Amino acid sequence: MKTCSIIYNPNSSGVKDTKVIEQFKEILSSKFDVIKTYDSAGIGEGIKSVKKANEDSDLIISLGGDGTFNEIIKGICEVEQKSVISHIPMGTMNDLGRTFNLSSNPIESLQSILDGKETKIDVLTINDIPFGYVAAFGYLTCIASDTPEPLKKAIRKSAYFLYGGTQALKKPEVYNIEYEIDGKQYKTECILGAISNSKGFAGFEMYKDFKLNDGKFEVLFVPNISKMEMIKILTEMALYKKSLIDNEQIIHHQVSNIKIHFDKSPVDNWNLDGDNQIIPNDVEIKVGKKVKMLLPKKTVEENC
Repeated sequence: MKTCSIIYNPNSSGVKDTKVIEQFKEILSSKFDVIKTYDSAGIGEGIKSVKKANEDSDLIISLGGDGTFNEIIKGICEVEQKSVISHIPMGTMNDLGRTFNLSSNPIESLQSILDGKETKIDVLTINDIPFGYVAAFGYLTCIASDTPEPLKKAIRKSAYFLYGGTQALKKPEVYNIEYEIDGKQYKTECILGAISNSKGFAGFEMYKDFKLNDGKFEVLFVPNISKMEMIKILTEMALYKKSLIDNEQIIHHQVSNIKIHFDKSPVDNWNLDGDNQIIPNDVEIKVGKKVKMLLPKKTVEENC
């Protein structure tokens, strides 16, 4: 029988104070010998755990939020991958759930994965640092990391909108950036930027035709627009499901490599999968390794 390990963050929404891990073990037992479970609550524990599990597991399933997935990706990129990995998002916004076409119900998600297909997905790097699915800087990008944890646990997704509403009243910092794509030079003033390999981020679905393994990723820059215009755009996204890239003022590229030079460091540094990271003013983002993942059939057929 094939072997499986489970890596979970007990602090993530949907994991703490539930029997979900025991339920997972029971469901997996028909196909796998679940040899070990790893608690990844501490910073860096996910990286250590996936390296250990990679030594003796055919499949590694992780449960947790964006930070958990970020550590799983970093860890598996540091070794020769032997195990197939899969991830069940258990955070608040569930951006990865939408990208992987998974249910908000973890048991349903597990069944969908077990009935799925193995594939390879692109891993992006920023200055050679791997990240899971989104790297962002500028206006409002601190919301994911700065929204109080008790508020997120109490009202879940609404916590981001409540906290974000207070942050939206602040004057955005303006960055003069120069960037290079395929040898072509660009300049712009912007207040926000996001690089991703996903359907979207921050709770919004933005890219319908994206692929997880085509060697390209999405680049989005929001120029120096007024606060009222920005609030209007966010309101339209929330109420009318409009995509940010539907707005003609928004700059959007699909690329395999981008180099960016900032005139000054972003105020809150970069936000990688929900956690802040200090990055120099000269940045290169590109497709790094491909990693083996077990994903739902729909995801493999439509987005790979």
